[in-house]
Amino acid sequence: MTIFKNPLDPENIQVKKAIRQWVIVRFTLDESVYIDIVEHQCSEASCVHAETVISIENTEGSESYKIAKPLVYIRKIDVAVMQKMVSKTAVHRH
Repeated sequence: MTIFKNPLDPENIQVKKAIRQWVIVRFTLDESVYIDIVEHQCSEASCVHAETVISIENTEGSESYKIAKPLVYIRKIDVAVMQKMVSKTAVHRH
């Protein structure tokens, strides 16, 4: 679901292409790696805007990262510092 729309790119195809390239460069990934980019309402109670989740799936498994910004506001620097999401179902073991 895209919350913010650019009238010149309503499906945010160009933005997603750019973000995908930045992710490929940051993680030195192959072009064939599946990268899913989704914008949704922020799930934290104090958050009043949208956030973007970037999921990377490859042969080693999948990882998800979030950027606390709507999709159309993401810049290259945001990808460089995006934070890995910790699965809520992950169990902490010592």
